[in-house]
Amino acid sequence: MTSKKAGLKRRLSFTGFIYLIFFVIILFVQVTSFARTDDNKNNIKNENSQEEILKHRAQLKEEIKKNKTDIELKTDSDLTDHSSFLEKKLEILQKIDLIYEQQLSQIKQYSDLKQSMSQLQDKLSNLKSKEIPYKAPYSFLLLDELKEKLALLEDQADTIKVAVKTVEDSLQAAKDKMETMEQNRRRIKDDLKAKDKEEATSNDLTLARLSSRLAEERIKHLKITLQNEKTKESIHQLKFETLTQEITLVSPLVQFTQKELQDQIFKIEKNSISLKYRLKKVRTREELTHSRWANAKKQLDMVFSPDEREKKEKEVLVWRTWTDTYHLEVEVLSKNLKNLDDLKKIWRSRYELFHKIDSFDPAAWKKKSISTLEQMGMAKRLLIARHSDCRNEIPSLEKKLKSAKEASKITWFVEEQLKAFKKQGSIFTKGLERINSTQRAYQKMLGEIEKKEKYKSIKEKLSDLWATVYRIWRYEITSVEDYPITVGKIIIALILLTIGFLLSQHLTAQIGKQLFSRFGMDEAATIAFQKILHYLFLIMIVLFVLNMVRIPLTFFTVIGGALAIGVGFGSQNIVNNFLSGLILLIERPVKIGDIVDVENIQGTVEWVGGRSTKIRTFDNLRLVVPNSTLLQNKVINWSLSDDIVRREIVLGIAYGSDVKKAESLILKAVSGHKLVEKDPAPIVLFNDFGDSALIFRTLLWIKMSKVGMAHYYIIQVESDIRFSIDELFRQNNIVIAFPQQDTHLDTLKPLEIRLKREKENNDT
Repeated sequence: MTSKKAGLKRRLSFTGFIYLIFFVIILFVQVTSFARTDDNKNNIKNENSQEEILKHRAQLKEEIKKNKTDIELKTDSDLTDHSSFLEKKLEILQKIDLIYEQQLSQIKQYSDLKQSMSQLQDKLSNLKSKEIPYKAPYSFLLLDELKEKLALLEDQADTIKVAVKTVEDSLQAAKDKMETMEQNRRRIKDDLKAKDKEEATSNDLTLARLSSRLAEERIKHLKITLQNEKTKESIHQLKFETLTQEITLVSPLVQFTQKELQDQIFKIEKNSISLKYRLKKVRTREELTHSRWANAKKQLDMVFSPDEREKKEKEVLVWRTWTDTYHLEVEVLSKNLKNLDDLKKIWRSRYELFHKIDSFDPAAWKKKSISTLEQMGMAKRLLIARHSDCRNEIPSLEKKLKSAKEASKITWFVEEQLKAFKKQGSIFTKGLERINSTQRAYQKMLGEIEKKEKYKSIKEKLSDLWATVYRIWRYEITSVEDYPITVGKIIIALILLTIGFLLSQHLTAQIGKQLFSRFGMDEAATIAFQKILHYLFLIMIVLFVLNMVRIPLTFFTVIGGALAIGVGFGSQNIVNNFLSGLILLIERPVKIGDIVDVENIQGTVEWVGGRSTKIRTFDNLRLVVPNSTLLQNKVINWSLSDDIVRREIVLGIAYGSDVKKAESLILKAVSGHKLVEKDPAPIVLFNDFGDSALIFRTLLWIKMSKVGMAHYYIIQVESDIRFSIDELFRQNNIVIAFPQQDTHLDTLKPLEIRLKREKENNDT
């Protein structure tokens, strides 16, 4: 039972699915037929309206005929108001007849537009099914023609939108006017009713009704016009889609042959020959009119009669206008010739771009196209402004010509000026057409380059990158003695100099190690020799690199001349310190390991560089001193010629002590220290009788190589000696003096003594 129920459910679901498909098909057919019926209804409506308009127009013709008869039959005894009424009525009826004619024209146009729209829809449908009305392979000129049409459609898009908006505004204005007419008709009707007058006999009401009818027919006409404009907009969109689809289908199968290129070049050269011939003729005419203008000006100086002078001035003005006209034509034709040359280059470049020829440089052409389009835009704006000025002159000349003819005056002068200005207008128009044509060619070129850039393969991108790098590499910065200084040469020189600098550092370091280990040179001398050798190697490397990359030494004289002021003023301290460093390395008044005193700061020299010297103070601080300071200022070098330094120990003993014994004890303490030099021997000097002590000054010499090249070790020796002196003096009862002061009392009169007791408060 369960299986039977399941089978029954499956059959029912399948049957339901079949019914659902059938229902959808019926619904689709109904919708399609409804759309077709609606379209047919629109066509029937238009046909009925056309028949209705023809019927109304026939009736209107009878009214116009009757009204004309009434006007012809009127006599002088007829009332003036009635005559005016008939004329106004005839005028309105004729306007309505004109509106009917315009309506019929718009209805016919709508029929043609619908037919064109249907054809375009069929064509677009075929294109979407990839049915192309051309045989492959397709010509590049065909593709170019399609793109030209597409560009024109893009230019027309704004115009069509403006046309639709204009008709919409006109329709709204007509509706507002219709409302005003109806209000006027209702007001007249209400006034007649208030006065108990018959409507049929009122001329004002008749005219008001006719005016309302005219406004109503104008609204109908504008509605049909708006429908046509919107249909045109739809057709324009269909054309755009059709052309876009055609270009999409044609583009992959396009071939650009050498023959097509030669045909285009031949056409351009043919136009160039024609233009050159035309330019030659115009130049001849320009020279002729210029000579006539010059002769007329000379004759003007010899004319004294007012009438003759006025005529001669007009003649001068005419020939000047014609001279300006031919000069303008020469100018425009010359620019047109240049534009034709540009077109030839563009076609050749498009051929190279299409076939991916290596000699073609897309980046350069892109830059040139953008720049040229900007220049042509400015030239176009200037030409339009001049054309506007020319057009403004024509109406005033036409008015002047009309006045001259009415007054039966000589019109030759004005006619010639008018002809010249009209010719100028024609020249401006042709010049603008040529500029527009050349602009479109550059825009096509630019578009094709951008499209190629957008869809480039990795290989093409790498190739373009290499071409850009190569162009930058070969870019000439300057030249010296007819030798180009390029970016590539400078980069190679910098790389070689860097490698040479590192090799020089490594080589001189190895030489320094060998000198230090084999020949026993001290470290300071080794480092000085190493640095000087390093600088010599650098000079040799610089000369070698410059010769290798073919950069003449005079290049540096150019740079030196340009930077002389900067080096002389801004870099004088750096140069001064560098030269001072070289002197320090050569003369070695201060070397690494020396203990020096610079501006009351003592320390050990750690490094002598090209710009500065590093000194480690006895407080373990690093002092950086410019090399020029060590040469220009007073510097105490404790170890310049030898490493023996003299130190002093000053002490005082109490008055009454055995000075000889004190001397011997001090010598014993000093001589007993192992780091004090025996030669020269220490000396103890009885230096002075002090205020509180007998002053002894002990001189001793210490060799820093034994102690250590640091101030800390020297003062440690002095400290040890002071400990020994103190111990020996204690053992031999010699007192080291300390500051003392004597107090003297005046005993010539009794001393007054006062005792003061302080009470202590005890807690009870």
